[in-house]
Amino acid sequence: MTKLGRTGKEVRLVVGPSSSAGTREDENNRDPALIKLIVKAHAARAAILAAPHKSINEIAQTQGHDRDYFGVLLRLSWLAPDTTQAILEGQQPADLNRQTLARMAGTPLCWNEQAPDCAMPERF
Repeated sequence: MTKLGRTGKEVRLVVGPSSSAGTREDENNRDPALIKLIVKAHAARAAILAAPHKSINEIAQTQGHDRDYFGVLLRLSWLAPDTTQAILEGQQPADLNRQTLARMAGTPLCWNEQAPDCAMPERF
């Protein structure tokens, strides 16, 4: 199944799921901005774990972020490993971009409950 899908101002050709996971096609679907957000999220979590005596405000300032954005990054650092892997491999849904992921409120901490929120395929 093929259709056009919007991602912010971008229009993408969305091709239905295939059985060729890990192919060159998946690499072309990698979203650099989405991957950068995941990297920032893990850096934020590492900063918190490295300085347990500091406040979130202090660590956020040290990292160059305001408290609210830093909170978003911390929340995203707890995405399920299979969701993170799918994003890094370019296997995320076509309509999942940096803004969409960052604005997802109330993402459960339980990894088993996250797949429906991120519209990730039940492939794991």
